[in-house]
Amino acid sequence: MSTPNDADLLLALVAERTRALTRMDIPALAAILHERYRYVDSLGRDLSRDAYLQSRAQGEVRIESQLIESQAVDHLAAGVAMVTLRTSERLSYRGERFEARYQVVHICVRSDREWLFLFGQSTTVGD
Repeated sequence: MSTPNDADLLLALVAERTRALTRMDIPALAAILHERYRYVDSLGRDLSRDAYLQSRAQGEVRIESQLIESQAVDHLAAGVAMVTLRTSERLSYRGERFEARYQVVHICVRSDREWLFLFGQSTTVGD
């Protein structure tokens, strides 16, 4: 289990990511992604950090709101943690609005100064 301080920092990082995504603040999003970041989206696409940021900047996927239904932080090893979330989101994909629920997994690593996202995956879940 993570120390409460690390857990708090990781949940704050998740909140920062949500803010960056809903505001389409690409520089803020880029600042919290590790240089080797990978993301597997709910369509199964494996995106590099650059491809993920480009996709967000182009507005292919826009998150209007995200409600976190549940969240957990697990310490995996020194400087490595997993954050799991269940979310309900309002978003659009290529201009088409919809609502969806996701199971989200983030692997985060601690650099000298801060936690960063190293890997993320979202899977669509039913009600």
